[in-house]
Amino acid sequence: MKTALEHKFLAIDAGNSSLKGGIFCGLKKLAGFSQTYDRLDFLPFASEDLKGAIISSVVPSKNGAIFEALQKLGIENPLLVDHRTKTGIKVDYNPPQTLGPDRIALAAGAYHFYTAINKTNSLVVSCGTAITINLVETPGVFSGGAILPGPNLMLEALTKAELLQSPRFDSFAVEIGKSTSASIVAGISSAIIGAINKFREIAGRHTLILTGGYASLLTDFMDEPFIVDTDLSLRGLSAIYIINKGWI
Repeated sequence: MKTALEHKFLAIDAGNSSLKGGIFCGLKKLAGFSQTYDRLDFLPFASEDLKGAIISSVVPSKNGAIFEALQKLGIENPLLVDHRTKTGIKVDYNPPQTLGPDRIALAAGAYHFYTAINKTNSLVVSCGTAITINLVETPGVFSGGAILPGPNLMLEALTKAELLQSPRFDSFAVEIGKSTSASIVAGISSAIIGAINKFREIAGRHTLILTGGYASLLTDFMDEPFIVDTDLSLRGLSAIYIINKGWI
């Protein structure tokens, strides 16, 4: 375990719009960062003496740029998460290779930090560009879930209608809209919140874990028990990295 405690590595969650990452030592996050793809630069972390990296990427077209930026730090062969990666959980998904690495990281984080400890199913809702709903059950099984458009994708779809102008989406609001903009926000809000609550019914006894850029905006519309963990994907990646190093 001494090796694990001294081994610093990067955990990188490459999303559709930007890249989120953290410097970890074991399961402990030492620092976090966010970058856009047009300004990838990990050299500021050179003084950290990083030994490796793990990546969850839903944008394969950006992987080459990420690898190149890591190589400048001297990090070769980063662990790229896919359905074959050891995670400590089973995957009940068909076919398994279609399960996104972002959902794998979230499921691993939910299991190792919540489900395995609390002995209760976890329902993970990641709300960003897209929204994923993911059920992790107590035996340590990812059991599937749902994928739907995030608020901005819904806005983009609605603005294809000639008479609908796109409002700015700053918060969820479930109400009778008194204007076209307010009606659009109300429709998007009720669709997303309604979907989450429906899957909460399906999931049975569980803890809801909210993550992603819109997580904090959802709390007023969710019943207990729920947790906001905006680092869940990175924490899941840290657990996967350690498992693949054979340290646990």
